[in-house]
Amino acid sequence: MPLAQVTSQRQREAELRRTLREVRIAFILVVVCAPIFLVDVLDAMRGVAIDGLGLWQVWQELAMLAGWLVVSSAVAVKLFRFG
Repeated sequence: MPLAQVTSQRQREAELRRTLREVRIAFILVVVCAPIFLVDVLDAMRGVAIDGLGLWQVWQELAMLAGWLVVSSAVAVKLFRFG
């Protein structure tokens, strides 16, 4: 087998390993993260829309969501590389 074919095959295998790793991480994040703060979002929306609460009265739920946004963004920046 010529050296160019071996190098090309190794590059394809490395790219496939990277892609599978990223897909695996994305799947884990979706499965773990999807239900976690949905309750907080729904409680805040219900409080504002139905119960007539102000945003200052649902600040705990909003703080949880803001914290989750910061943490998940940091994880995404660390794990996912584009280009």
